[in-house]
Amino acid sequence: GGAFTSVRPPGAAAGTGAVAGSDLAAFNASTGALITSFNHTLNGAVSVLTASPDGSTVYAGGDFTTIDGSTRNRIASFTASSGALTSWNPNANDRVAGISPFGSTVYVAGYFSTIGGRTEHRVAALTASTGAALSTFNVNPDNVVYQSAISTDGARLYLAGAFTSINSDPTYHAVAALDTATGNPLPFAAGSVIPPKTDACIV
Repeated sequence: GGAFTSVRPPGAAAGTGAVAGSDLAAFNASTGALITSFNHTLNGAVSVLTASPDGSTVYAGGDFTTIDGSTRNRIASFTASSGALTSWNPNANDRVAGISPFGSTVYVAGYFSTIGGRTEHRVAALTASTGAALSTFNVNPDNVVYQSAISTDGARLYLAGAFTSINSDPTYHAVAALDTATGNPLPFAAGSVIPPKTDACIV
């Protein structure tokens, strides 16, 4: 995924053999050959691609609002075996930059303020079945989240971004670890070595 309009075969010189492609493509993991059956048209860039732990589903997030003419506001999923777009449609109102699925939940992060039918400030927990946001998971970073990751046991959701506080607590800035059941911040010693964002250092 990304922001591109064509792809070319492995080993082909630049400007030769290009095949039209719109921001999303699939390739054979062994040969690098384009998988032509996975063929979708998006109207905006893809910021993140993530597979479900069992490999059955591929999630995409970014700035797009349609896929193949169907409304998919900034987040969508595909069946990995067939490449088909699914009906899963959480409908984010701004960019999705991080997607971290685990079990029956898909944790998402980014720039949005609504997703899954609820007001959710930049981070949300969605059901893998319907895309609805879970009311039991609540967290409020004061600025955008660039990336997310989940621990191997599914107990912690890690965030990285431009935030200077979480739930109005400035102890948590730039990086944080959250309880995946509640969204509550957890102790994260590594965060103490990252200085808070200033006007001189805005990333």
